[in-house]
Amino acid sequence: MSISENNVLLERLDKIARWTGIPKLSERPARRRAMRFLPIVTLALGTVGFGIILFYPDQYWFGYAGMMLCFCLSVFFPIFGPIKQAAQPNENLDELDRMMGRKAHLFTFGVISIVAIVGIWCLIGLSAYADWKREILIKAMLGLLFYLMSLLTTLPTLYASWSFPTISEEE
Repeated sequence: MSISENNVLLERLDKIARWTGIPKLSERPARRRAMRFLPIVTLALGTVGFGIILFYPDQYWFGYAGMMLCFCLSVFFPIFGPIKQAAQPNENLDELDRMMGRKAHLFTFGVISIVAIVGIWCLIGLSAYADWKREILIKAMLGLLFYLMSLLTTLPTLYASWSFPTISEEE
């Protein structure tokens, strides 16, 4: 394939990409929205799923499905939530954005630390009390891991949505 044929191919691919409208979406800055109730519902779903994993080990797959749904939903919160990411080239971060992100993440790390310590001690206590087999304990540890990862992506959005007033794009 010659250089001119490559250029024609690349121009056609660019034209197809522009036709989809995706490049226009990436050129404008993302609109930040306060998400107040969806993270609460997601955390409730994850907490119920983790509770099923802990207290009903024979129903593990229902709890695991709830945990995975919680994790899949929570992955999108940093993208569409109120906290602007520093790595996005089209967004200018001001002092309020930096303060909001810093406070939300510090709150999240504190909560995750507490939940991790309490969760590990609960796993130790439940495994000793209920005389769990090794497989059940491994599944419960995996559930705790996914619960902590869901907290890591959900809590900053939840904290920022409830703690700070919603500012319109014009302000």
